[in-house]
Amino acid sequence: RVLGEDMELVTSLAEDLGMLALYPLAGQQHGLRLELFADDKLAKPTTECMVTSTTLRPNIMGKGSAAARLSGMIVPKTSGEYTFTTHLRSGRAKLSIGGKVLTDKWTDKNVSGDFAAKFTVKAGREYKFVLDYAPESKNGSLSGDCTVRWKSNTGSSQDISYEAMYPGEIAPRQDDPQRTRHTANATGRDRPADGQRRRTRTS
Repeated sequence: RVLGEDMELVTSLAEDLGMLALYPLAGQQHGLRLELFADDKLAKPTTECMVTSTTLRPNIMGKGSAAARLSGMIVPKTSGEYTFTTHLRSGRAKLSIGGKVLTDKWTDKNVSGDFAAKFTVKAGREYKFVLDYAPESKNGSLSGDCTVRWKSNTGSSQDISYEAMYPGEIAPRQDDPQRTRHTANATGRDRPADGQRRRTRTS
């Protein structure tokens, strides 16, 4: 759903960068919801689309945008303690996973650095992902970038795969009505998702 006139620009840049994929918001394809805002209050988005990357750069934001938000669900394949690292260059960012704030650099000053935090997950559980980002602005020009990567306790740091991304809670499968699906909260405990059922995925 596009709320402004930036869709053509976003689509063109997505194709050029080879890092974005646009999908209808009503579907449950892999990806996260990208919202663009005219200011850093993040109150009313001017544009919405779907992306399959956790990297944000000014050149995908378009004219008139000052901040962006990535949101949706991520579903890890393995259980254990994960490290989520926010790589921030010249800007402001705030990352929360499962309702817990892991990185908060949403301040009055632009910062740069790698900010890591640990979060325990269970395989196959959904965790709410929200990344707010505002690049540095100088003389009307935006600069910087922001990337979130994850690392399991047995693996190396890597981009969050698009297969692990969903724009919202996963809908129940009609042929699997009896299995209760759970959504994990910030403590890592499971809670039943209201009116929802577990959806079993097959590769």
